[in-house]
Amino acid sequence: MLHAADDEVSWRGPLPLRDLAPSRLVDDFVLLSFFVGNDFLPALPHINIFAGGLSTLLQTYARALPRLGGPLTRKTQIHLPRLIRFFALLADQEGPHFEPQGPPGPLGRPLAAEYYASKFPLRELAAAESDPAGQGGGPSGGAPRGPQERLPAVPFGAFRHALCARYVSGLFFLLHYYHSGAPSWAWTFPYNYAPLASDLGALRAPALRVTLPHAQPISPYLQLLAVLPHSSCALLPAAYRRVHTAPTHTRVEDLFPCSFAVDPYPLHAVPLPGKASELTEERHSTAAEGELAAAGVRAAMEEGRSALERALKRKPTEDKAAQLPEWLHRPLIPFLDLPRLRKAAKEALEEGWPSQKGPWRPEDFFRNRLGRPHVFLSPQLQRKTRSSGSGVASSLARKSLERASSSKTQREAGP
Repeated sequence: MLHAADDEVSWRGPLPLRDLAPSRLVDDFVLLSFFVGNDFLPALPHINIFAGGLSTLLQTYARALPRLGGPLTRKTQIHLPRLIRFFALLADQEGPHFEPQGPPGPLGRPLAAEYYASKFPLRELAAAESDPAGQGGGPSGGAPRGPQERLPAVPFGAFRHALCARYVSGLFFLLHYYHSGAPSWAWTFPYNYAPLASDLGALRAPALRVTLPHAQPISPYLQLLAVLPHSSCALLPAAYRRVHTAPTHTRVEDLFPCSFAVDPYPLHAVPLPGKASELTEERHSTAAEGELAAAGVRAAMEEGRSALERALKRKPTEDKAAQLPEWLHRPLIPFLDLPRLRKAAKEALEEGWPSQKGPWRPEDFFRNRLGRPHVFLSPQLQRKTRSSGSGVASSLARKSLERASSSKTQREAGP
């Protein structure tokens, strides 16, 4: 389990810039690269790598470093107060991204509300407001929590805080992932879009707690079932193929849609093209209002409707469409419900083949187990290790085995 807090990364105060080792700058660059998006986290809205986003990050970092008092990271640790200050400086480029003719600075209330209303379901935005303390609207699984007094005057405060907290937890996850392997097999970022940098820059470091849930990796066949679309189910073992071809009591068709929406404007406050009427109907749903009758929800609903209507009136421009190639348009597919998928797979096995042996071949049992970790060293590193006696190879192997030791007792020898 990973836990990090502000007081755990104080690092003895500022470090003079002349004393900064190049490796510390490289570590910070790794962190900065996360903000343009990767397989785990979406890009910050105004950091478009195809429109100078990486240059914006590096220029902001160069200006910010003397003010921050030291680097943002130390290997897998993040100095939260410095990171939050960096986000606040990065937000100065946010306004011109959404309003090219506007002055530099963080995004103002109207456009910020339009961004959130056009990218997230209004029902989800408003539901978090039913918790006055802002503690109940965030996703489960270790999202940091805390007060929101410093968040800009934009609606959906509880939702935005939960979104920012989950994003920060993703940064901790990624640093550990790239330095020492996956720290959690259960962590996910359950949103299609990132928060605004101005919201991240308004967080309070002392209130943040990052806890990544502890879990074991799932079996290889179940992982294959989770990632393959319905059209590729023939590639699955026959037992797991039944989840698609012969649904059982637990239905999972909604997790594997044959068609889905694609957002060509993931970095702008532009609703999905051609879906304006559907989006409006969804957010104007009286049924949703009835379910969200707590204090503060109705005001959030009305604010969101107004913001969405403004966003729908804005016509997407050709320059926005040209900023991202088609392969970077964002597919809006359902997030995986692993417990439901695991239950459906178990039912398919039990109902299709009551026999204990089933249709599994010996190689199926072998392929469906979690294997041992292996460390591969280049010949050059092997020679260096032998000549220096530094024990690099044994150290690497030991760390890999330690990471796998927790899952050793739970290895799956079969389906």
